[in-house]
Amino acid sequence: SVTGEFEIRQNKSATTTFTAQTVTIGGLSVEVPELAPLIEAITGEDVVLQLDGFVRLEGDFAVIQDTSTSTPFEGVAILIDDASAMLDPDLGAGTTEVGVTNASLALLLPGSTGYALYGTGDASLEVAGVGGVSGTFTVRKNTLGVDVADQTFEYDGVSVAVTELHSGIESTTGNDVVGQLDGFVRLEGDFAVIQDTDALTPF
Repeated sequence: SVTGEFEIRQNKSATTTFTAQTVTIGGLSVEVPELAPLIEAITGEDVVLQLDGFVRLEGDFAVIQDTSTSTPFEGVAILIDDASAMLDPDLGAGTTEVGVTNASLALLLPGSTGYALYGTGDASLEVAGVGGVSGTFTVRKNTLGVDVADQTFEYDGVSVAVTELHSGIESTTGNDVVGQLDGFVRLEGDFAVIQDTDALTPF
């Protein structure tokens, strides 16, 4: 099942901004927000996707295609904020818990070759009688050929703060990571795995 509040916006005019207003036809009224020129967007708030026996996903999202300065990116931007994902415990016979919380993601597609991806969240894996791993993990990849400046991409209340998305970067980092093997060892720390040829990276 899927629940949430969804909005679709589209304005085909390249020059005219549709002013926010209430449109009434035959006794039926609809509140229409401002529509920037060439805007094409789908947004969802408090969205819950439940696949019984498998996973539950929650969060807000925005998919925007536009070339207007009023939107966060020239091209297609996919933003996800305040997201979480929890696997059904029955998948592991009740012994395994896997989840991601406080997650956000920005996928930037300018229409030319390449893309930029930034995703972060708190992830945990617990296996009864074995141990687990938890921490804050961040994934970065940029094949656009140009740096994406540190900034917050925002549209209709969905916002994602992006940092260190340099040209050519491909990395996975973990902060405050804890690995526990029950009855044996506990490991704590931060890590970074980087593949890059940019002078801003260490190798």
